[in-house]
Amino acid sequence: MEAQRTRRSRREVPTALTGALSHFGLATVLTVLEMERRTGVLELRAAEQAARISLREGQVVHAEVRGGPRGADAIFQVLGWVDGGFIFKVADVSAANDVGLTTSMLLLEAARRADELAA
Repeated sequence: MEAQRTRRSRREVPTALTGALSHFGLATVLTVLEMERRTGVLELRAAEQAARISLREGQVVHAEVRGGPRGADAIFQVLGWVDGGFIFKVADVSAANDVGLTTSMLLLEAARRADELAA
């Protein structure tokens, strides 16, 4: 019985943070995860779209939009989502870093791009 309970608990991934993008935007969520140096996977869903962002010690190391871009381009796309939900699950992340920027730099670059589009 104890061995079965241990196996089950290893498969269950604890949800550490969940919410609606209309209440907490992705930039806010990423900032909190960076400040807390969290490691895990952030899953996002909006209408017919889905994305996964892997973080290691608060830094985005991998991101992908289902059927769409990967890396930093995926982050820039998902930052525009205003509806939908997110779930952050604590987990080991072994993904290679295909983003190439710190979380703070990703957010600054996204803001710069948004300013250029608005001008």
